[in-house]
Order: sequence, then C-alpha cells, then structure tokens
Amino acid sequence: MWFFISLIILVSSLFLTKKIFNTLRSPLGLFTIVWMGLFTLSNMKLVNYYDVSNTAGIIIVSVYYLFLFGTLLANKVKINNNNKYSLAKSELQRKNLMTGIFFSIILSNLSLVFWLIILAKKIGIGVLFSSDMYLNRIIMSDISTVFSYLMYIPSISGSLLIGIVIAKGEKFKLIYLTTFLPTIANALFTGQRSLTIINILLFMMPLFLIKVRTTKKYLSKQQNVMILFLMIALTAFFVLIGNKRGSYTDIMIESKFSNPIFIKTYMYLTGSFVAFSEQLKMWNQELMYGVNTFLPVFKILNLLGVTSYDVSTFNLIESGRLFTSIPMSFNVYTFLWDVISDWGYLGLIICPTLLGFISNLFWKKSNAYGYPTFYDILLSFSGLFLAMSIVYSVTSFTSVLYVFIYTSFIFLVFKNKIIFRKG
Repeated sequence: MWFFISLIILVSSLFLTKKIFNTLRSPLGLFTIVWMGLFTLSNMKLVNYYDVSNTAGIIIVSVYYLFLFGTLLANKVKINNNNKYSLAKSELQRKNLMTGIFFSIILSNLSLVFWLIILAKKIGIGVLFSSDMYLNRIIMSDISTVFSYLMYIPSISGSLLIGIVIAKGEKFKLIYLTTFLPTIANALFTGQRSLTIINILLFMMPLFLIKVRTTKKYLSKQQNVMILFLMIALTAFFVLIGNKRGSYTDIMIESKFSNPIFIKTYMYLTGSFVAFSEQLKMWNQELMYGVNTFLPVFKILNLLGVTSYDVSTFNLIESGRLFTSIPMSFNVYTFLWDVISDWGYLGLIICPTLLGFISNLFWKKSNAYGYPTFYDILLSFSGLFLAMSIVYSVTSFTSVLYVFIYTSFIFLVFKNKIIFRKG
C-alpha cells in the first residue's frame, strides 16, 4: 500500500516543485528527492524488510506535507534585492575569500601530515597500513585529537566555501580537490565514512541549490556535471570503504539482489524508515526536550553543571542508536526519531513546518545576490540537514557545529560580503 501512496506523492510533488519554483534545485526539490524518493525505494522492499506500520507511514507522509506547507509560507515572503557593487571592490573581496579558502586547505593538509607522523611514531607505518580499521580507530582514540580537529574542520569548511564560490561564478581549479584529502585519509585508516560524506555533501549543496549568476553559460552545465561526478564519487567511496571494513561479507538476507554490495547500499539508504517504524512501536513517550536535536548545546550545559546527563547517553546519540531489528540489525531512525524523542507529536508538526520555512527563506535570500553572502552558508547547512534527514538530525553532530562556527569565522574575517568578478 505505502509503495503506491509514496510513488504517487513523489511524482506529483516533483511536478509541483517544478511548477512553483521552475526548478527542482530548491530545498523542496531536494527534500522531495531524498525523503519521498527513498521512502518509495524503501517500500519496493528489495530486501525482506518488515512492513512500515500505518502510524509510521502516516507520520512520514504528513511530515513531507508539513515541510511543503512551510516552504509555501516562505515563498510568500518578499526579498529585497540590492545587487550593486563596483568591479574594484569585487576583485578585492574575491581575493580575500580565496585567501581564506587556501588558508583552510593548507591548514587541513599540514595537519594531516603531522597526524600521520604522530601515528607512524606511535604504532608504526606497517601496523597503520595493515591492521584492522576498528583496531586503528581504538588506537587513534588514545592520541591527541588536536590534529584531528585541525584536519577535518578546515577541510570540510574549505569544501563548502569552494562550492559557494563556484556556484556564484568562480572557475573550478584542480587544487580545490585537495580539500577532501584529510577526511578521505581518516576514512581509509579508520573506516569512519561520515566526515567524508558530510564533506562531499557540503560541497554539493551550493552547486545544487544556488543559481548561477554569470553571463557565461558553461557554469550551469559545469555545475550539473560536477554534481553527477560527486554523486558517483560519493557512492564509490561508500562502497570502497565498506568493502575495506568487511561490511559486505557474510550477509544473510533475503533479497532481490545477489550482490552483497547492492544489498548493503540499499539498506543504508532505505532501512531507517523501517527502523523508525519499529522503534515507534516501542516508544515509551518520555521526552528529552532537545537533547537529541541539539546535542552539542547539552554537552556544554553538562560541562557547566546546568544539566547532569550521563556521558554514555551523549555518546550513544552521536555514534548511532541502539540496534533494532528490521529484521536485520539497524541503528539509525531518520531525523523524525530525534524530533519525536525530544518534543513528542507536537514536534512532528512544528519542526518540519519550520524546517520548510527557513530552508526556503535562506534559498530565496541566497539567490537574491550574485555574490557570496552569509545566507549561502545557512542555506548549505540547511541543505545538509535535508540530505541527511534519512539518517539523523545533523544538529546533533558536534563536528558539524564546529565546522559551522569555523566557516562563519573565516567568512566574517575575510569579509562577510564577498563579491567577485564573473567569469
């Protein structure tokens, strides 16, 4: 039943999005593709999932329409467009932002070099390259995390800022690809894919959501090619690291696929809807009032003594959830679980509506200017939330908050309104 319902909603919503915004490259288009597209794919049951309960199915569909309602509300808001600037000021500010980007690239890659040197001295090159990824992760956890932070925070921030300047007309340079090296290196040694996935997604968000402001037509085509390339690269990276971790071995699941790689990839993309349905059946309706959604804030409150949550609670939220059977073990339940665990059913009404409103408002603000503004950063992080909505709320991921703070600092230091020459 839910397959046909979700398919009808998906197709009709794509047409509606195109009609309203004249493009699918909007927050509504992104959420439609991710949320309803993957919910439809989940209901195809290409592996032997449990059925999604009627209660969970109604919530999943209703949340989409509440997001749509919030989007339509924001569409009524009028945006003032002041796009005047001088070419001299444009060139100066463009150079300022590019300096900030290259500073981030250099900082992250130098930190990567020092990180590898420290690891080589601690455990040896041979052990580093030959030992199990999980063992590496345990060993590395005992090493100072300073270089780890200096690796991934500027790396992810740099990729986001590069995506923004390209979306606003700057030419792509091969050297930009070095911004991905630190998170990829971390993934190759530890098997932790989340940082690289976030890195690539934040690079993609401006390319997908920001309109090209240039007289040269090649940039729009270039953006589409880059988005396609990054999607392929993201899939290849996901499969490569999964294979290296051994995630695709010994899979005993009834499936229409024979290839274990396809089975696992399908499960990662679609299993959270079923897991949410199963977890909802066991929910005791106790509320945590924001801990799941705003975990980094509560970490600070704990340090200040304002709250007294057990550290294991925080670790569980940030690393995944308790495993539930779908019937295979699964431990992510979509962002809806964070919302309902924190705010109950009322949160399922307010949060998606608010999310639709602010993401579309940021989209309108961002596209009102032909040069980078702080709205581009807000839009990109909103897009990241939507892209990761099938997993969890990215606002509960502490490293995402660090990246946002660092990016905002770099942007403000190197000028909060960067205008550059087109072409």
